[in-house]
Amino acid sequence: MLGAAVLIGVYVFTHGTTDDGFSYTLSLGSHATITGYKGNGGDIEIPERIRDLSVEYIDGYAFENGDEIITLTVSTGVYPFSYAFSGCDSLTGVIMEGTDDIWPAWESALLGRESLTYVLFTETKAYEYCMDRGRLNDLDDVVICCIGQDTGWGRIRSVESSGGIVYAFTDQQTAVILLLPSGVDGDLLSPSLNGYTVILPDGRVPGQPRVITGETEEGFTYEMPEDRSYCIITGYTGSERYLSIPNTIDGAKVTVIGERAFAGNTTIESIFFNDYQEEIRAGAFEGCTNLRDIYVYSYISADSSAFRNCSRLRCAVLANNSLSLYGWSLPSDFCILYDGMGLDIGYLDYVGVSDQGVIYGVTTDEKIVVVDIPAGKNEIEILDTVYGLATEWIYSGALDDVSSSTVVWLPENTIFPYELWEAVDWNFLNAESAYTLSECWWYSCYLCDLVNKEMGWNGVIPDIRITRAAMQGAEDLSWNYDASYRPDGRGWFSVLGDCGVDYAYASGWKSWYDDQRFDDNFVDDMYEVAADFATSESDYYYSNYERVGMGLYYDTSTDTVYKLCLAVIDD
Repeated sequence: MLGAAVLIGVYVFTHGTTDDGFSYTLSLGSHATITGYKGNGGDIEIPERIRDLSVEYIDGYAFENGDEIITLTVSTGVYPFSYAFSGCDSLTGVIMEGTDDIWPAWESALLGRESLTYVLFTETKAYEYCMDRGRLNDLDDVVICCIGQDTGWGRIRSVESSGGIVYAFTDQQTAVILLLPSGVDGDLLSPSLNGYTVILPDGRVPGQPRVITGETEEGFTYEMPEDRSYCIITGYTGSERYLSIPNTIDGAKVTVIGERAFAGNTTIESIFFNDYQEEIRAGAFEGCTNLRDIYVYSYISADSSAFRNCSRLRCAVLANNSLSLYGWSLPSDFCILYDGMGLDIGYLDYVGVSDQGVIYGVTTDEKIVVVDIPAGKNEIEILDTVYGLATEWIYSGALDDVSSSTVVWLPENTIFPYELWEAVDWNFLNAESAYTLSECWWYSCYLCDLVNKEMGWNGVIPDIRITRAAMQGAEDLSWNYDASYRPDGRGWFSVLGDCGVDYAYASGWKSWYDDQRFDDNFVDDMYEVAADFATSESDYYYSNYERVGMGLYYDTSTDTVYKLCLAVIDD
């Protein structure tokens, strides 16, 4: 529509109305001002230019009593005069386009618009300018937001208002409620809107139970639905090395370990999952570099990243052999053990893992057993004590993945099954000046092997009680080598009874050497002993010996080594 031109001084003003109902004046060569509106309302958009001049102002009362206006889209560079929107009682949303700085005048222009629920910026720069300088702060109960803003359930693409409720539609197909008027029950809303999942301000979908959050005295942070049907561990602030996941929190069964709940914790060494555990989510224990063993009492599904970068994790103890860790992503040298499994000298109760990755089992009667030695090690030192208990035994399956060239150092009182005596290169700690039980046990196995080869069948086994008796008998020899009685006057064979050896017939073979260097004489002597023990005993119905043991004792005062080999026939 063509307007009339009026000459006032040096300024020329042109009046008119656009086709979509905006009344305007033009300051020729400068800018345009919106002076009124005669359109149909609804969702209106202030033009950026009129007759090739930029729109820079909205005059006072320009939209007075515009009840039909619902949303208004305008460039942020447009300056509104006071009362520009007076009486616009249906205006629910203002969309600010462009990157120009927001004028403080917008706050006063929008004050008093009780129907207004949101101001949406399309550009982050203008939004941040507004928020940093406190613009629009006086617009109570009005949501100030921006396209691309992260809601926690996706980034905003558009905003709508309905019944005073402000919805942000996101790139994740969610309709996040940014404003829920007081008195409106969110649970009565539909769980979806225009194909988008509705998210209430507390993070729930309408109709879902409310979430309760908290932290226990032990440092477990958690969340659970209002009905307490289950509980999720979401984090941990404690410092326990041996961590037990609680069965229940506030009456709810703990069934889930949440995403990254324990990620990066470097204190935890052992985890005892509870009886109700069902799920371990992504990254739950990622980077727990000191975690070594876990205990599982129910079937649990675990995300493939749940134990990522747990470099020391070596084993799980399962409640029974009906459970499995199917689908778990675990280290290549990971071992699965079972509660109560036999360990040759007892039944597994719990485990410990050394810095070298050796798995130690504690039996139900508190004996320490080496359960597994990791592959790929050139040298392993077995710990003397674990949990304050002496290491006694190497489990028969402990060396299944270990090379025969691996050097394994044994402490004084740790022994192994006869069948393992040549499985690795056994060496002995603290054996420089005295022959320890572990070393004498090795020699007992050596003697047993020679006897069996002489016999041509494996009819003889080494016996730890006989080995102990032989060690004591070897020490007795240092008192009087030629005597057939012990220092206390009893016969030599009484040493067997002292060590709990039951037998029907026994034989002993004693030797001594002038220093600790075992030369060919020592080897020849061992073959001679083996040949003797391999022969059936005519004095006892031509019966064969069944158990053997060998002991060594070094007398430092005379630099002499005494050796006693014992063999018995059982009842």
